[in-house]
Amino acid sequence: MSKSDNGKKQTLQRQLNPWNVWAIAFGCIIGWGSFINPGKKFLPNSGVAGPLPLDWERW
Repeated sequence: MSKSDNGKKQTLQRQLNPWNVWAIAFGCIIGWGSFINPGKKFLPNSGVAGPLPLDWERW
């Protein structure tokens, strides 16, 4: 890596365990599916009304 002031080599320590990595990956999957995909699929066709409910008669 790099050398410190006293000339010894510094190394990085692991901070994430496998569960932490799994939780980050799962959160990315959920975030992609709930925020990115709807914007890519519905907004180009519907404009700013894309996130609004489609069944207005119930409201």
